Amino acid sequence: METSSTFRVQLVQHGPSGLQVLRKKVLLRIDADGVAIAGQRLPAPDHLVQKRRLLRLYLPDAHETTVRFADSVGVDACIDQLRIRFPDCRLLPAAAAMPAATDNEADPPSLDEMASMFMYDPGFRRLVQDLHVQIAANEVAGGTVHEIS
Repeated sequence: METSSTFRVQLVQHGPSGLQVLRKKVLLRIDADGVAIAGQRLPAPDHLVQKRRLLRLYLPDAHETTVRFADSVGVDACIDQLRIRFPDCRLLPAAAAMPAATDNEADPPSLDEMASMFMYDPGFRRLVQDLHVQIAANEVAGGTVHEIS
């Protein structure tokens, strides 16, 4: 039997009062080798999803996606498959543009996890500026700003 992991995607968009979490939720499934991805739009109760990490994707249609990865699938494999599905996406650190009131507060990533996510996309600062969103770099990265080359 082929094992797979399911993780939840939470879409965020800019609204009249800033970033707003869309009520639509999407479940994506990746197999154990990280080689297949499929999406289905349906409610995604938290108890169905193992929460481990948060990543944020900036999509060119001005939506962002917060992905909670299941423990059993490597983050790199998930990222590879998300890049196939969304070839123009950019990865942002989890803390970037995080809406003020979401269920993420119940299971926040550690400071180390958030800081490590800074290195995924060299262009994330420019993208965040384009979105007119500030990153609290000192708070996320323990008082240092990571230089990206």
